[in-house]
Amino acid sequence: MRVALRELEQTIEPAESTVPNPWNVKTISENLLIMPIMKFLGFEDIDHLVAWSTQATKTEIAGVAFTVLEAWKKGNLLAKKVVDDSLRELAEDCSCVIKKLISNGEGKQDTVTIGLTGSLFTKNEDFAKEFTETVKTQVGKEASIEVEILYETVSGALKMMGIPNNNNNYLAVDPVMMQETEEDLAQKILPVYLGLPQTECRNPKSMTLDVMGTDEAISLMISEEIGIYDQILKEKDSIAILIEKVADAFRNGGRLFYIGAGTSGRLGILDASECPPTFRSNPEMVQGIIAGGFSSVSKAKEGAEDSIIDGMNAVSDKNVTSKDVVIGKSSE
Repeated sequence: MRVALRELEQTIEPAESTVPNPWNVKTISENLLIMPIMKFLGFEDIDHLVAWSTQATKTEIAGVAFTVLEAWKKGNLLAKKVVDDSLRELAEDCSCVIKKLISNGEGKQDTVTIGLTGSLFTKNEDFAKEFTETVKTQVGKEASIEVEILYETVSGALKMMGIPNNNNNYLAVDPVMMQETEEDLAQKILPVYLGLPQTECRNPKSMTLDVMGTDEAISLMISEEIGIYDQILKEKDSIAILIEKVADAFRNGGRLFYIGAGTSGRLGILDASECPPTFRSNPEMVQGIIAGGFSSVSKAKEGAEDSIIDGMNAVSDKNVTSKDVVIGKSSE
């Protein structure tokens, strides 16, 4: 939102207009950064944008960054200023740490490896490259800079720190190291990245979907749907256990929460919203939580699921206790 406000302050001047509200998607120039931001958020006029800004979470506001980066790549001058300022500030922080490490080594020239993580770097090669060059310029000849992109934050950080993982699917981290920070929480609770799950991979059977005939495509979709039920049947006993746990929670005044990101989160909210009219249940009994907040229901927000602390805050806001049942929803 700060980016949007800066755009208004620096590039938009009030103009005489015969329409009641000149600040809408039909009258704002395509060249202004405010336009792609409003389109990204799905707003028709500036009033909706201002109203959104007063309630948006930090994660929701951060989602606008990707719109700014796209404008930056296309040569938008304000976006260039915003991104260049951000690059400089990030690089200055990084350079200060590097110079401190060098000074601790009695001024000896060292090779310093920087690990870049987070979607801002992993999904934006140009941004990562510009950041690296800016750091190298600021550090100068005091050190040789090497950069590694950490696509998996936790295991990548552990690797750079020389901390080994154990042999199971979870990280071996000394509990004494744990503090209430994003990075330390990630070390404590996130599994080791073992590759993309099947639901995130391409289906070999639909590789030629774009050139299939309509009948063939429909048959493929139906046959793939049928196969799902065989897998669900294998989990019948586990599903029964879950149902009993949820029923016990309801009997004891507990609630059911669905938590998910993207489509999974939306379907959790959909199911929760259908319970009151279908079963005449109290709306508090079944609730849905989606990464990025309620505005993510109608507008996708990439990266919203990456913050552990935002997830913790979302659960804390609902006052979840041991009486409740929380179900994490994966890909649908």
